[in-house]
Amino acid sequence: MRVLLARPARVTACTALLLLGFVLVAAYAGLLAPRRPLFGWVRVVALDFDAVTGGPAPGARNVFLVEASCALDDSPPAQDTAESGLVLSPRAACALESAARAHPSHSVYLVHTCPVDVEATWRGAAPAHALAALTLPNVFVWPAPPQRLLRHSALDALQALAARHAHADGRAPWPLPYASLLLRYFLLWKYGGLYLDSDVFVLKALDAAGGADFAVAEGAAEVSGSALAFSWGATGRRVAAACLNDSLLLRPEGASRVHAADQVVTHALARLCGSDKVSEMTAARCQGFRVLAPSAVAPVPQEEWFRLFSEEGAEETLRAVAASAAVHTWQQRSGAARVDPGSGQPLAHIARDACPAVLAALDGQLF
Repeated sequence: MRVLLARPARVTACTALLLLGFVLVAAYAGLLAPRRPLFGWVRVVALDFDAVTGGPAPGARNVFLVEASCALDDSPPAQDTAESGLVLSPRAACALESAARAHPSHSVYLVHTCPVDVEATWRGAAPAHALAALTLPNVFVWPAPPQRLLRHSALDALQALAARHAHADGRAPWPLPYASLLLRYFLLWKYGGLYLDSDVFVLKALDAAGGADFAVAEGAAEVSGSALAFSWGATGRRVAAACLNDSLLLRPEGASRVHAADQVVTHALARLCGSDKVSEMTAARCQGFRVLAPSAVAPVPQEEWFRLFSEEGAEETLRAVAASAAVHTWQQRSGAARVDPGSGQPLAHIARDACPAVLAALDGQLF
């Protein structure tokens, strides 16, 4: 596991300005990657948010998964605070491991909005299934509270807005799906790369399936925000910027719907491609941007999510999955369902291939 940490800046105002100028130039030149080993197998990446440096290299082979439980709030879920060094569900750990295994030459970042106790995680306080995913050599944990991640960016004003409109109990005014969609488009705009929802189990390299710029159709009328690749080049960054702008225009109280991220990328691609029909969003019309068929990431449609958990018809389900690059497990629908790792459930078969280390750490526990 490698962890990106925030360091407090202790410099005078004049020196800070000089340093800021230097780091901005160096960061964009790809010169800043201050990585150093610490605590044995735990590798820590120093990250100075206040100087707007560190983190992934723009345009590099980046893969992002976002844990948004503490987005716009520093308090992680009560049941996961003291005894665990990291908040990560077994399915999210499986998604993380699968992304890392399918993209061995990429840096896979778990962008974690909750406080992360690095020493507790290293000591084994984190659940075994989380540690199993985090020990992969290309996995990085990035503790990135949005208050710091968005600082010095065009989104910095969101923090002031949140403070003005916070609820009486101090909670931020936006629901988690809104914070999640905002962070995914911000990361893709700033760094480029691949974003994956934490309920997507990857089976094959997605850039091989879709190229540098792609999204996946979800039915005939909408494009999914669950798996997105935006290059740092002209087309990818243009789409990312459009998605980010549209995210800011959403009414937060109306953004709790599951499909908000889908609507954002659908509208952005409609403008790019000159058509709001998904069937007409071809690479030729969309300046090289590709919209893949739903089967690329969702061979089992959302309305049939239960097939992933049912041994009845498992062979047919697995045949549908075989040609896909990934499997969307539809956590919003399937969260209460359970998988027995040793069973004949399709998702058990998929997990045995996608995340063997996490399954071994679960030691037969349902997930």
